[in-house]
Amino acid sequence: MYKFIGLAMLGVFAMMVIPGGNFDTLQSENVLYGMATIVKNDSQGNEVFQQSVHNQLTDAGEKYILEAVFADAITAKTDDLSIGTICVSLASVTPKAAGNETLSAQDFDGTDDLDEKNCKQSPNNNVAVSNSVATIGSLKFISETGNTANVNEDDTINSIGICQNISGDADYANCETGGILFAVVSVTATTLAAGETVDITYKFDLVSAET
Repeated sequence: MYKFIGLAMLGVFAMMVIPGGNFDTLQSENVLYGMATIVKNDSQGNEVFQQSVHNQLTDAGEKYILEAVFADAITAKTDDLSIGTICVSLASVTPKAAGNETLSAQDFDGTDDLDEKNCKQSPNNNVAVSNSVATIGSLKFISETGNTANVNEDDTINSIGICQNISGDADYANCETGGILFAVVSVTATTLAAGETVDITYKFDLVSAET
């Protein structure tokens, strides 16, 4: 009996010495994030590799969201100039590095003079939005030689960028052509031989907990 009373008093004492504001830290926090999934297929269409990696939102991406959501006297972007494109790059990006947030589209494009159409837009500029999740893709990137190539033969994908659309919905070269680099994802180096492809999906999740 005395032991029980002592434990109860200890519990009351603990509540008295812990500031009430600290209880908020015990609640689960809402997690807002984007994630890219890359699936490599051989020339026969068989899956040989898959990876899902969280993105790092750039400063430009954060600014873009704020300007799009809040009334700030800046003209809203139309769908054909909004975020809806996935680009691939030879540029290596250090995962979770502080400098990633200031990475520009030009930095992401790198100095490799990519002239293939390494950026793919959502068909008809239509990004699927459902249950507080926006999904781009999956979009198929093809490795071959010629004007229709997204990646040249034996090129290596080291990072994925989420970028702005251009007018229309055709594939285009370099994220900078569309505008800003919204988010960047560092992936395992993925080299594509002739005829191999990668399917890439990007999800931006704004789901919030109800409790």
